[in-house]
Amino acid sequence: MKPDVSAPDSVSSATYGSFSTCPSGFAGTSASAPAVVGLTALIAQRYPSFTAAQIRSYIVEHAKDAGNAGPDTAYGAGVTALPTIPAPRPSYPTPSSTNVTRTGAVLTATVDPGDSATTVSFEYGATSSYGSTTPAQTIDGTGQGPVTVTATLTGLPAGAEIHFRLDAKNLGGVADGPDQSFATPPDGAPTVHALAASGRLGRSVSLRFTILDDTGEAREAVKIYRGSSVVKTLALDFAPAASTTTRVASWLAPKTQKGKPKWKFCVQAWDRADQPSTLGCAAITLR
Repeated sequence: MKPDVSAPDSVSSATYGSFSTCPSGFAGTSASAPAVVGLTALIAQRYPSFTAAQIRSYIVEHAKDAGNAGPDTAYGAGVTALPTIPAPRPSYPTPSSTNVTRTGAVLTATVDPGDSATTVSFEYGATSSYGSTTPAQTIDGTGQGPVTVTATLTGLPAGAEIHFRLDAKNLGGVADGPDQSFATPPDGAPTVHALAASGRLGRSVSLRFTILDDTGEAREAVKIYRGSSVVKTLALDFAPAASTTTRVASWLAPKTQKGKPKWKFCVQAWDRADQPSTLGCAAITLR
């Protein structure tokens, strides 16, 4: 059955003039054929892997029916047309945020690219006004269904509610996913535990303690007491403490002592947010 499809004729051209008066316009298959060729070029540009047979099927499939219902000898499959490119459609799985830590998280969304190359990114921030955006990602989209998109966030504030949404854009338009949110765990103070120490008078004494901080680093102040009086304070700089770690402060004990005084040392730690720990104290035995 012929024709396969129909295309516009009676069009204006520089050679034949305006289509508004007959026979001045460009009419007949001589006019409709180049219209189909131009449409074919657009399809080949968008789907470069298509064979000639696939392009032909695409043209027939998207033709708009005309004349009698279904294919007929007047219009074929119908009048040639290209489909509208739909805007992308973002959505979210459950959960949409995973691996949430005090300062980071992984965001996950799904986007239907509408059979078109689509650019996506996540907006995020402490409110639904966002303020920060992840690097853009490009999805090919042609011939694909819904695609999963992920992004890793770092540098988030601890103990805060974080809002985010997926932004998507293609030739069909722009679409924003609905607002999502999650909460980062709060930053806890470090914990210390002093260990009993012993040593000789006039010698260096090792004062050991364990330290743990959820954000990974801590600094300490070690105070040595003779009875209720502080005789020495030692300061230790920030060091890793993400897992329970034993640290050592060295103290030079006095050469002599009168009577039998009670010695002890106490440790207090601070994290990067300057949150203090409770005191950890232990006895010192000198001989």
